[in-house]
Amino acid sequence: IKFCKIGALSEDGSYPFDARANGFIMGEGAGFMVLRRLEDAIRDNNKIYAIISGYGGSSDGKGKGITAPNPEGQRLAIERALNTSSIKPSEIQYLECHGTSTIVGDATELNVLKGFFSGRNLNQKLAIGSIKSQIGHLKSAAGIAGIIKSVLALHHKIIPPSVNYNSPNPSINWEISPYYVNTKPIKWISPEFGIRRAGVSAFGFGGTNYHVILEEFIPQLYGATPSVSQKFLIPDNIADSIPSISMSSPELCFLFSGQGSQYVGMAEKLYQKFQIIRNTLDNANRI
Repeated sequence: IKFCKIGALSEDGSYPFDARANGFIMGEGAGFMVLRRLEDAIRDNNKIYAIISGYGGSSDGKGKGITAPNPEGQRLAIERALNTSSIKPSEIQYLECHGTSTIVGDATELNVLKGFFSGRNLNQKLAIGSIKSQIGHLKSAAGIAGIIKSVLALHHKIIPPSVNYNSPNPSINWEISPYYVNTKPIKWISPEFGIRRAGVSAFGFGGTNYHVILEEFIPQLYGATPSVSQKFLIPDNIADSIPSISMSSPELCFLFSGQGSQYVGMAEKLYQKFQIIRNTLDNANRI
């Protein structure tokens, strides 16, 4: 109701970067990721989907209002992410934008991005998209949705599409812009410098701005052993190899115990009996 009163919601759909953009559509969802130090994940033979190589944040402070974007705050977040990663804008091939589907908001974000990526060859434009075109605005979960989408894009080496894009936002001069809205899944060709990278932006209603830079995980660059899926058996030692391969990457389990079910000594027997549980809880306790 509050968003309706301030005219932020669309009546007919979510159209990021499109001329039809007239507000956002509310979505519902949640997401979580398991974050680990890279050396720990490699040591434990975890399945690594991507690497966070840089991040930056900023706050708009006192602003004009909840729906008024602050270009300076967005610029600072992206600049800080690039600085912490030591990555050049030219080394990023995909941008998951905040892309709320408002004429002013989308144009502001794209103009800020233009300041960082304007040096690109116009024959090698940067692909951009917004997951809000598919699932709407998840509010506090909007950022994690964009990150998960980009992580999976890096993992599968596919640049994902943005939907509901037919006619470009007229506030942007697309012909001389360094980016384009990708509307179909395309194979993510490895760049000249060898590493696929993506940037993800998320801007909060309260004036917080964040940008994260992700890159693909290439085991050979970090001296990591191949994943279990890449392991093979040599006929001469099949019997000896099966136990080590089957035990090298145990399944991950998430336990949601509900509310009010905890009691003193809970899981004590599991802790005493199973080494993997002792190690996991002891590691968590040290952190």
